[in-house]
Order: sequence, then C-alpha cells, then structure tokens
Amino acid sequence: MSTTGGCRHPSRTAQPRNATPPTTLPQQPPTPPATGEKPSTGPHPVVALLRQRHQGLETTELGSRKAFALAPGEYKKIKSELQRDPPLWAYVEDKVHYDYDAEKHTLVVRMPSEVHETFIAAVDDEIHAQVRPFRSTDIHFASTTSIVKSKYCPDLSFGHEDAKFPGVVIEVGYSQDKKSMSRKAENYILNSNANIRVVIGLDLAYSIGSLKATFSIWRPRLSDTAEGRELVVVEEIADMAFRDDTGNPVLGVDLQFNVSEFTHNKLVPTELDDQDGQIIISGKKLYQYLEVAENEEEKAEKKAAHGDSEYR
Repeated sequence: MSTTGGCRHPSRTAQPRNATPPTTLPQQPPTPPATGEKPSTGPHPVVALLRQRHQGLETTELGSRKAFALAPGEYKKIKSELQRDPPLWAYVEDKVHYDYDAEKHTLVVRMPSEVHETFIAAVDDEIHAQVRPFRSTDIHFASTTSIVKSKYCPDLSFGHEDAKFPGVVIEVGYSQDKKSMSRKAENYILNSNANIRVVIGLDLAYSIGSLKATFSIWRPRLSDTAEGRELVVVEEIADMAFRDDTGNPVLGVDLQFNVSEFTHNKLVPTELDDQDGQIIISGKKLYQYLEVAENEEEKAEKKAAHGDSEYR
C-alpha cells in the first residue's frame, strides 16, 4: 500500500442489476489478545481478506466496502506483512481499491461492481476526449493519487506531471456512502492545501425503491473567521440528479468544471492553451453511461446463469 503507487482499477466481475443495494459491512474493531494470551500467529484480518480476494475465494458482495479500525502503527505492520508476499503485494498495488484515514486509523477496502467500473471508464473516456483540444503534453491522467499521511485511491484523478497532487479527483459511490464521500472530499482538499481544486462525487444510488443517481461537487474556499482567513471545503453542488427515482433521465443538467482546475495556479498560465476551457458532461450522457453499464452487467449475469461461453 505505497503512498506513491497502486490503486489501479480492479478486474471486473458482474453482479445482477436487481441485486440488493451495495452494502457497507460492519467496521471490524481491533482485537488485542487477552492478558496472558499469546498474540495470534496467523495473518492479519486485512491480509487474510486480500489474500482470499487474490485467490478468488472472497465471497463478499461486489459494490460493498469493508472497514477496519486499526490501532496506531498497525497500518505499517499490514503493509510490511503484504510486502513479504510479493505476488500478493503486486496484486494489491495493481488491483485493490482501498482508503486509509490516518486521523481515524481506519482502513476501508472497496469491492467495486461491474456497473461502477464500466461507468467510470465511460466518464474517463469522455474527459479524455474533451481535454485533448485544450491540453498540453504535460497534463496527465492517472487512476491514483497520494495524500500525505492518509492514503486514498480515487476512481479517477487528473493533473499536471510536475504537480505533487492532481487538480481534479472523481469518486463513484452509493447513497449509503455519502457521509464517507463528503469526509473524503474534505480530506482530499485540506490535506493537499487546496492543490486538489475540485472533487466530484458520482452517486449511483441503488437505494431500495429508487433508481435515482446524482452528482455532487466540492471545492475549497477561504472563509473569514475571528482568527483570520481559514481554508474550508464547500459542497457547491449537492446531490444533483441526472436520473430520477423511476429511472428516467433528468434533462437540463450538466456536470462541468474548468480545464484550469487540472492543476494549481502557478502552472496554469504557462502550460494550458485555454485556461477558460470547460469540461462539460451532460446529465443525459451520464444517464446513458449508467444505463449501458447496467445493461452490460445484466447480459453478463444472464450468460453466467446459463453457463454460456464464447469458446463454445
């Protein structure tokens, strides 16, 4: 779990569209041995979970997240234990989505669904296509970023190769993750000293009885306080729907941010051809991307249920 690498997209595995909503599994508390009892010599629960996933034995529902409450220093021990198993360490660096909050000592391992992965790939392609007319060769696209002390693995991030942090971070989540996403957006922006200039959260809903899907946008802002100006994070757009409760597209809605937000101010004047250019993804396109992702998942599930194979 390096602070400079990993966090790439996991391999895709289908789950049915009409499955129960993705779940947040109960947080696993630290379990110190009783007095006089020898510590367990088995693998750490986090390592055991990741090893099961690597071997294809982990059965936790895709789209869920597992949270572990760690003791101070335990994160480093987990990393060390993983590094002693090179194949497992390579798998974690390349395939696993996880977030570590150094303040709360909480490690969250996420299991993205097929819909999640297909949807975010479509958003990535759209942003690539729109940035191309504005970009210089120094703007790069990455599926990873590192935050000092804490470690987060965003679904997408975009920035300048000479910048320590990306300027734009995009996360895909679910309704029950909104509080977690808000906290993560705050950590991204504050821990990077506002070098991360915009965080976009795409909520794929899956609430019981609703097909609503929304996006939210967070940006930094200086606020005047009694002690002086303070950097704060503001949710400028909250839960803007691009698909309504019944599954219909919401018209007249656009997700947009500035090309200049890809990097910090010192790099903008000399590196960007068009500082005022905007990336605009219509709500209709977001709706279409989500519909396609869900349809692909349904087809894959039906094929798996009938034992179909392309090699027959």
